[in-house]
Amino acid sequence: MMEEIPAFFLETDTSFGICIRHGNELHKRHLKKLYRKLMKLKKESNTVFVHGTGKRKTPLQRAVEQLQGYISRLKDYETKLHICGDRNSYAKTDHDATFMRMKEDAMLNGQLKPGYNIQFAVDAEYVVWTGESPWPTDVKTLISFLEDLREHLGSNYRKIVADAGYESEENYEYLLKNGMISFIKPNNYEISKKHSFQNAIWRRENMAYDAATDSYLCANGKQVKCEGTKKRKSRSGYVIENTVYACHDCTGCPYKKDCIRGNNSKQPLEQREKHFEVSKRLLELRAEDKERITSEEGKLLRMNRSIQAEGAFADVKETQLFRRFLGTGHLNALTETVICVLAHNFNKLHHKIQNGTQGRYLFPLQKLA
Repeated sequence: MMEEIPAFFLETDTSFGICIRHGNELHKRHLKKLYRKLMKLKKESNTVFVHGTGKRKTPLQRAVEQLQGYISRLKDYETKLHICGDRNSYAKTDHDATFMRMKEDAMLNGQLKPGYNIQFAVDAEYVVWTGESPWPTDVKTLISFLEDLREHLGSNYRKIVADAGYESEENYEYLLKNGMISFIKPNNYEISKKHSFQNAIWRRENMAYDAATDSYLCANGKQVKCEGTKKRKSRSGYVIENTVYACHDCTGCPYKKDCIRGNNSKQPLEQREKHFEVSKRLLELRAEDKERITSEEGKLLRMNRSIQAEGAFADVKETQLFRRFLGTGHLNALTETVICVLAHNFNKLHHKIQNGTQGRYLFPLQKLA
């Protein structure tokens, strides 16, 4: 539509002598201004708009009706963009819900359905805080969830244990800045143990790094040199600085097919060169975090996260059979979640009293004999 409107403005200027200056961008006010001028022309020329079969519309009437259609569609677009906000989608039946991939069928196939991303903060098997988020991925929810927890509880936990979905440079920096210690599993932690990962020559992790020259050595013994830095800003405004590495000596390389990945480039493989970007700050923070999670304390905390946090979700979804919200809107979703969490906590307290484990905060790490 936005490609049609400039041509329409040019046509009205040619046909009716009405010129609207709009610069490089067109806004709704320009269309409304043109509409007022066309209606003024209708009044001055005593033109009567006709409707129904067998009646011929004047060029002025056709132009006005076409303009009304543009204005109506533009209003509709603005309304939808306002409802969507920073998200990429929303549900027509529930404007607060975002389309997310659900694993609901027997084969665990991803199905796109409107939903909410529910977060639990678990301590000693009790859910101490919960929240809902419109973001489908967990990485964007950590900071807002911890801020909300601190606002209502007055303080935050010193040690934050989370799975790989929460890892990002922004989250690491936030926890460090606020005096919290991260025990977050890196994104590549599990896959890095596989032989396919370790034998992939195209991965930066499998290239030898030379700190003196700030370069990597590829499988063919060529240097992948630093070519500068590139900055990008996340949606929250956090600036990430990536270092760009490239090798311009890839002609005739026998490993080229395995080293240069991706089939979306229009350039033939023979003409392509090896290049990648990496955030040195993220690598630094990830190395520190990996050292913590592989320690004895890290293993204990990660094991308890799997038992306690995942166990809380399992109890709500499987034991309570709560898998779908009954109401619409994020407040109703949060209310229903809180009710389920209270039921989980009461049930957990009952079992702890029955088993005499009220003072147990962490399950012990079992060691092989």
